[in-house]
Parts: sequence; C-alpha cells; structure tokens
Amino acid sequence: MGPQIKASRENVMVIRSNQEDLARTLRMQVLSQYATYKNYSALITLENTVLVDQQAAMNQVEKKFQDASISIDQYNTANRAYTDERVKMLNLQLSQDQVRLDIERLIGVSLDTVIK
Repeated sequence: MGPQIKASRENVMVIRSNQEDLARTLRMQVLSQYATYKNYSALITLENTVLVDQQAAMNQVEKKFQDASISIDQYNTANRAYTDERVKMLNLQLSQDQVRLDIERLIGVSLDTVIK
C-alpha cells in the first residue's frame, strides 16, 4: 500500500501545481485585459475632446456654407473630417466593449460589480 499512497500524494501535488499555474495564468489574462480596457477608456476620453472640437468646427462650416461663404469642397472636407472622428470614437467604444466582454467571460461576473 505504501507505493500507492506515495503515488496518490504525488498526483495531488501535481494537480495543485497545475491549479496554481492555471490561477496565475487566469490572473495575468484578467489584469492584461483590464489594462487594455483602461487604455481604451483614456483613448475614448481624448477622442471625445477631439470629436467635440470637430463638431464645433463642423457647425461653423455649416453656417458658412449656408451663407455661401465657402465652397462645397470645403464643406465636404470638413464633413469628412468630422465623420472620420465619429468613426474613430465608435471603433474605440466597440473595442472597449469587446474587451469588457472578454473580462466578464474570464471572471464570470459583471465588471461593474468588481470595480465597485
């Protein structure tokens, strides 16, 4: 019976070691994804500032276009720039949402409950 007990103890140690490795790997993945999530939050904040500025510029361009003081080409250029910034914002938000879902899948609960 001695060799069986020794083999069982070794198996338990191997299983515990594997569990610890999995726990460390999971922790690393969650922390990495959370860092990415926070990075997207910062990028969204910066992009929001740019988008507000671009929207203000677009409003001015629209007024000038209505007054016929600028050409359609200038209007289209300003509109394209504004649209590009809106697309950047939407892409950042989508990426952040995807990372959030990945985190929630890894931890098994809503990220809001963990952050609070």
